[in-house]
Amino acid sequence: MPYTRHPRWARWILYALRAALYTLALSMGVGAVWFTPVTVSERMPEGLTDVWGAIAVVGGLLCIGGSLAQRYRFELTGLPLLVGATIIYAATIWDIFTDQDTRLAQASAVSALFVSFGIRWVDLLVIRWRLVQEHKIGRPG
Repeated sequence: MPYTRHPRWARWILYALRAALYTLALSMGVGAVWFTPVTVSERMPEGLTDVWGAIAVVGGLLCIGGSLAQRYRFELTGLPLLVGATIIYAATIWDIFTDQDTRLAQASAVSALFVSFGIRWVDLLVIRWRLVQEHKIGRPG
């Protein structure tokens, strides 16, 4: 349902943009786990970089799968993971920003990523709520 409400041209653009966004989120997680940024890992408790990276990988895979298969429930499951991973990363970058004001662009970009995941998650929650309401109304008794 969330994939069919737009004109055909807009559906293809949104389809490609979502796939790109989730692929970049997946690469963010892969980068955190396999190519750990030293300045970030120094600020976090040991292992937390690997944890939020793994969360981003799982969330990214679920969202890519949902986007490509056009199954919003996979996205709905993966988005909270991506929101959580970007919150951890953004908080760490903002903490670094207090010492190094050159991190403003990076902190803002990661925060914008968190906001975009949050917007999509809320949109899908509303769609899910509407579908549940329609199902309840359509049932007798």
